[in-house]
Amino acid sequence: MHNKTMMVDNQVAIIGGRNIADEYFGLSGGGNFRDMELLVGGPVARKSSQVFDAC
Repeated sequence: MHNKTMMVDNQVAIIGGRNIADEYFGLSGGGNFRDMELLVGGPVARKSSQVFDAC
């Protein structure tokens, strides 16, 4: 896993991430994947920032 977090002023976070490859856009002849993100705000965003800083 290589999860990603984009934090904005410790108020809002986008957790998850996008990968760029044919397999993530439904273009692979073999298997395909789907990425998901979660938009969070308030205490959850601040906690996400704390967890990131602790690593």
